[in-house]
Amino acid sequence: MFSVLETVPIDYGVPYLTDFLTKGYIVVATDYYGQGGPGIHQYFAGNTSARNGLDIARASHQIEELNAGFELLTFGWSQGGHAALFTGEEQPDYAPEFNQLELQRLLPEILSVSTL
Repeated sequence: MFSVLETVPIDYGVPYLTDFLTKGYIVVATDYYGQGGPGIHQYFAGNTSARNGLDIARASHQIEELNAGFELLTFGWSQGGHAALFTGEEQPDYAPEFNQLELQRLLPEILSVSTL
C-alpha cells in the first residue's frame, strides 16, 4: 500500500508549513472557488481568491478547540501568492474583523521569505 505521507515531506507544496505549525500558527487553506465545489475555477481572479481565503479564516472560528484569534498572516505560493496580494486589498472591507499583520507571497522558483 502506498501512502503519500511516507514519501512526501509535510512541506511539499506548502513551503514553510512546518515552521508555521511549530510556531503555533493555525494554518488554513482554501480550495478556491470551482475547485472541490460547484462553479468554474476562478484562476487568477484576485477578489474571488481573496474572499475564498478570508472565508476559510472565518470558518476556523467555528472550531472552538482551535481558539483562533483575529490576527491574520496571509501567505501564498504561486496562485496562492496572487491570492495573498489581493487579500491585503479585500480584507479591510470584506473581513474587517481581522487584523492583517502581514502578507507574504512566493513564486515557485523563489523559496525564500524575508520574515517568518
